[in-house]
Amino acid sequence: MSCSPTGCSIPAGDRICVEELAEWPGFRQPTVDHHLKFMAEAGILERDQRGTSVRYSVSRAGLRRVREIVY
Repeated sequence: MSCSPTGCSIPAGDRICVEELAEWPGFRQPTVDHHLKFMAEAGILERDQRGTSVRYSVSRAGLRRVREIVY
């Protein structure tokens, strides 16, 4: 994963947790958590919860849907 002040790039197949994103400057854990949950509910991300740890990955179907809307 790579992040800049304007956003993050998560390679296909990688999973990331809220805490990892919140480590980057300018990112706060509650805000990151809110946005990731929203994208999971929209089907863009897949959510994998194990105990108290939640990891997110890009949904291929959700990504196709976003591409159809944007392009």
